[in-house]
Amino acid sequence: MKTVKQREENDCGVACVAMLAGTSYEEARTVIYPKGRSKLTKTKDLREALIKLGRKPLSDRRQPFGSKTPRDLNTDALVFVEMDNGDDSKHWVVWDAKAKKLRDPYHTKHPHRLRGYLAVA
Repeated sequence: MKTVKQREENDCGVACVAMLAGTSYEEARTVIYPKGRSKLTKTKDLREALIKLGRKPLSDRRQPFGSKTPRDLNTDALVFVEMDNGDDSKHWVVWDAKAKKLRDPYHTKHPHRLRGYLAVA
């Protein structure tokens, strides 16, 4: 899996869908926002985009990590985090199961807290 960087401040979801679907940033953005950008991405938006681009989410909703870590996941996953930047900004990253690493579309590294995931087949 190749890391795709977000191009706008709030396009982490677009970059994550592009990574998981193995497609371009532009194609993922068009699928998520067919009428142009209108909102921040939610799990439902990203799930529907993944399906349209040929990936199969393994549940309808984001699952909490609880005592799990991404390393406990056997599949790729869309991961929801809160950034530890003083304002608890919400952010999407990707768990790359093959490489066993988180792929962050943000332009700089930042500490974060894992909140939930959507496993993808």
